[in-house]
Amino acid sequence: MNSRNRNPLSTSPRLLSDLVDRHAARLVLYARQICSEPEDVVQEAFLELFEPPVQPENLTAWLFRVVRNRLMKTLEDEDVMAKARSFLVKEAGDKGSGREKDGGDTGVVALRGGSV
Repeated sequence: MNSRNRNPLSTSPRLLSDLVDRHAARLVLYARQICSEPEDVVQEAFLELFEPPVQPENLTAWLFRVVRNRLMKTLEDEDVMAKARSFLVKEAGDKGSGREKDGGDTGVVALRGGSV
């Protein structure tokens, strides 16, 4: 690996601090348009800067891409959770109306943290 391309963040906390000072506010503003916890997404993006063995050529573009990718993952996870909630609410409604198939409330009890 060429030392010119080696990731300097692993040895320069000052560089990371400068990057956070320069880009964090814009990244949070960008992420806030899509998710309810933008600070977490941006913090995780900055932590990913330590992972690549070489520093990305365009750090600003790389940070925005990482934030975008994390936002897409968050949206996918939220979509899955919304579908699961919808299913459980529908199932609980079916059970309350006498249309239950198995007679148990295991999904709702487990979701509420109770034992089955």
